Amino acid sequence: MITLPESLETDQAAIDIWGGVVGVSRIVDLRIDRRSLAIGADGAFSIRRGVPVGVSKIRVSALYEWGNEAEQRVRITRRVPADLAVTDSPLEETQIATLGQQNDDKQAPPINIPPKLVTEDQEIDIAGSVSDDSAIVKMFVNERRVALGSDGRFRIRQHLKFGINKFAFRATDEWDNMAKKRIDVERKRLDLALGTYHTLVVGNNEYPNMSKLKSAVADAEAVSRVLEDR
Repeated sequence: MITLPESLETDQAAIDIWGGVVGVSRIVDLRIDRRSLAIGADGAFSIRRGVPVGVSKIRVSALYEWGNEAEQRVRITRRVPADLAVTDSPLEETQIATLGQQNDDKQAPPINIPPKLVTEDQEIDIAGSVSDDSAIVKMFVNERRVALGSDGRFRIRQHLKFGINKFAFRATDEWDNMAKKRIDVERKRLDLALGTYHTLVVGNNEYPNMSKLKSAVADAEAVSRVLEDR
């Protein structure tokens, strides 16, 4: 069973839609207008969706593990902005449809990440965010899907090779506007050749009240040779 408000009204270009889905069988897929949507452990879901001016309907469908499918529709009314309203006569349906198309989101969602990162570690955390009035439906890093928080933030941990590591980010909103951004992460080698180093290595075979040791001095000499030669 899908629970949703029957109708919603707004004068904004985007609206928050929320609801819940429950069933005796496990829910394997939830879609809003054919786009998959994450479901919480309690069956709750929400999405921020762009809407055209006028009346439109959004279809929500749930697929259960045995192949059963449930469907619910939400009627959304987006009022004409005050600065575009016609006082003498109402807008014709064709005018409203055209106005809605003109107000659809045409901008790619901005991806916010640092331009470059430098580290000496073999792994690194890359943090960033994606923000947009419309819902972000896809986020990939090097073609691997990344989960976004409710505020659009993300964090990934990546293994690095020495030198420049390239990462490609790609985000798509519900209107199929796509943004791409790249970042270089440099892993530098720890340079131990700089400066002058001194090491004191102590090996002692003889201690009071103990039997004489056999290998402490030899081990210290071996360690000294390794530090000096390698």
